[in-house]
Parts: sequence; C-alpha cells; structure tokens
Amino acid sequence: MKKEDSKSSYGGNTSSTARNVLVQGTILAAASIIAKVIGLIYRIPLTNILGDEGNTYYSTANEIYSIILMISSFSLPLAVSRLMSERLQKDPNFSKATALALMIFTLFYSPCFVTLVVIKSETGTWKWLFFSMIVDTIFAGILAYAAFQI
Repeated sequence: MKKEDSKSSYGGNTSSTARNVLVQGTILAAASIIAKVIGLIYRIPLTNILGDEGNTYYSTANEIYSIILMISSFSLPLAVSRLMSERLQKDPNFSKATALALMIFTLFYSPCFVTLVVIKSETGTWKWLFFSMIVDTIFAGILAYAAFQI
C-alpha cells in the first residue's frame, strides 16, 4: 500500500512545497551573503578614500537615504495598492482599466526628488529639471491613456 502525500492549502504536494521553500530560502540566503560581500568590497576603499570626516558625512547621508528609501519603497506603494483595491470594490466607475492606467502613470511620471536635484546640480540650470518633469509626465500620460484604451 502506497502512502499518499498530503495536499497543501493551495493544491500542491506538501513535500514538494517544503522542498521549494527550502530551495527558495537557500537562494535568498546566498543572495544575502553575496550582497554583504559586495558591500564590504566597496566599503573598505570608500572608507580609505573619504577619511574620518568624509565617512561621517557619508554615514549620516546614508542613514537619511535609507529611511527615505524604506518609506518610499514599502509604505507608499502598499498604501496606494490598498486604496486602489478598496476603490475598485466600491466605485463602479473605477474599473480595472482605470487602475491599470493609474499604475502605468505612476510608474512613468516625473522622476523622484533626488533625481531632480541631481539633474539640477549636474546641468547647473533649472530648465533641464523642468524639461525632465514635463516630458516624463506627458510620456506617462500618453502611456496611461493608451493602456486605458486597450
């Protein structure tokens, strides 16, 4: 008599699911180790080049950047997706096509504030900053309109 594997909650084999989770966890752990090694490789020369004072400025700026990145990468997209899903359920005029167009527009519209500051500092003029904002926003609008029509 053959022993059958139990099924998981989403229809797969429990043993194959456990294997997949183990493989994925191993890949994630290896990627984390590789990222730490790469970080170490650049950090040692950077510390030698910048010196104590430069390293202090770098560390402070990196902490601020990390906080802003965390907020923009995790909090805002989660809030936007939650609001969009609630709106999709409640408003009959807010269709899936509208949600897709909004996501495409949000993906391609004006670059982030840091990018705009770099554009201003590299070019030395405000016109390229505004040009970048306007062109990217128009491009995003055209793509969102096309996605809505399709």
